Amino acid sequence: MKAFLDASLPTYLLVLENEELRRYSSFLSEIMRKYELYTDPIVADEILWICRKKYRIPYNITSAFVRSVIIPVVQILEITESDITSAMDILTNGELDKPSDAIHLVVMRREGITAIITEDEDFNNIRGIARIWVGQQT
Repeated sequence: MKAFLDASLPTYLLVLENEELRRYSSFLSEIMRKYELYTDPIVADEILWICRKKYRIPYNITSAFVRSVIIPVVQILEITESDITSAMDILTNGELDKPSDAIHLVVMRREGITAIITEDEDFNNIRGIARIWVGQQT
């Protein structure tokens, strides 16, 4: 089964420590056993920006983490011009409020991905998409 990996889990894997890091690492291992993981280039942007802006982690550290831990376990899907226009339709009709989330959703639908690993509860209301997060049954 396919699942889309959003920025929240990779970000937490980089910033958490000790027991919380073990919990999230275990979650990633469980997800990797059950799903083929996919993402899009915007997720890398989100990880880099959040880690820099919120957690003050330099780009070189976050980049090394993304290259060594995330990229090897996901397939990165392209974003097309058609995806962008479809995402604008999603924003206009109010299905989602955040442009990057709308692009993720369009890419997921195009690729037949029906699950997303994210803490973003906005995906709870998207028909045909299951949100998977730490502490939930996978």
